[in-house]
Amino acid sequence: MKKTILTAILLSSIAVVAQPAIQLVSNKGRKANMATLNNKIILQGYQSSSGNELFSSDGTASGTILLKDLKPGSSGSDPRFFKNAIGKVFFRMGTTVFGDSLFVTDGTSNGTFALCKYPTFQILNFNSIEMNGRFYFVNSTTANGDELWVSDGTVAGTQLLKDINPGSATSNPANFEVLNNKLYFSANDGANGEELWVTDGTAAGTVLFKDIYAGATGSQPQSLKKLNGKIYFGANAGSA
Repeated sequence: MKKTILTAILLSSIAVVAQPAIQLVSNKGRKANMATLNNKIILQGYQSSSGNELFSSDGTASGTILLKDLKPGSSGSDPRFFKNAIGKVFFRMGTTVFGDSLFVTDGTSNGTFALCKYPTFQILNFNSIEMNGRFYFVNSTTANGDELWVSDGTVAGTQLLKDINPGSATSNPANFEVLNNKLYFSANDGANGEELWVTDGTAAGTVLFKDIYAGATGSQPQSLKKLNGKIYFGANAGSA
């Protein structure tokens, strides 16, 4: 199996035509995304005794170490999809054999633990965002389908925010953007189609913002972007 090495790019200012130098830091790095936390890199690393596991690095070979062996033994837990939020790093851990869970780390072994079950088809890098000291993300359960969840970085504070499409049906929240302490996103409540929603971080304050395309068709808002105190997005408004 190919290994992707952890490297550092050192820019040279000695000559105008000089190319950036690539320096090997450690051969423990794996092909997975990384995140920075407290002046260290959080990444998936490998060693034969633990397999693919959670590592941290200060940018030196000696400082690239196993942070926590989440699945004891040599098979590894395959941590991936690292996401910075609320001063921590959230990530997905697990394989189809071991099961998948949402984990969080503060950069220490004791501060690295599971928050909730997290299905294999959810990718944490997408459809997640920080707002007002909490982390909003999409999670899927058999009882509620794909819905909007929230976490304050603790097990007790990680929960379903609102079952927008009631029951096992899915609302598929997506296209997150924050403006004026509110989170705007697209979702399908099963009655109005995929439309623009907003939340203030409470279940009662998670509501349909506007039914742009009246009826069950939905306007399918996408690519929400904040600019100069407003949110711009594309949507299907129906016949003009």
